[in-house]
Amino acid sequence: MSYASLLPHLCNVSRTTRTADGMGGYTSAESVVLRRVPCRFDAMSSKTLAIYADKLGTLAGFTVYMEAGRRVLEGDLLIKTDDSRQFDVLLVKNYDELGKYLTVECVERARAVEP
Repeated sequence: MSYASLLPHLCNVSRTTRTADGMGGYTSAESVVLRRVPCRFDAMSSKTLAIYADKLGTLAGFTVYMEAGRRVLEGDLLIKTDDSRQFDVLLVKNYDELGKYLTVECVERARAVEP
């Protein structure tokens, strides 16, 4: 069984670019830098959240696994392609340093409530 077969979801990676506007401010624009990236979204348990908050100093609600070689950065936005849920990337980890997989810690953006 290959690692890719364990990644049932697809997501797009979006990045915000800021450009000076010449008047002391900036203009920001979002662009999709990676499309249809195979991944796996897993919700964290409250016990896992407490351990991560103690060790890493971040509170994440989801762990996303994906193949290594993807250029995902902290501050990026992951957008699930099946239901358009959005997740802010807090931490990108590559524990084994062997280039096999990435572990991305994310928090979900609030969704609009339908009336």
